[in-house]
Amino acid sequence: MSFGENLKKFREEKQLGVNQLALKSGVSAAQISRFENGKRKTPHVDTAKKLAKALSVPLPLLIG
Repeated sequence: MSFGENLKKFREEKQLGVNQLALKSGVSAAQISRFENGKRKTPHVDTAKKLAKALSVPLPLLIG
């Protein structure tokens, strides 16, 4: 699975909306949406860490 697919899967498992995850992680909702829709492929390491922490998921699992 791609980063975006994993991101969406974990976000939905945690029952978070894009805006909720944005508030929790400090990553913009637009950027999260671009990852999930495949418009951006690879996140910056700091961005991936913020998202992993907000989702309580190990970074390697989120990255795939």
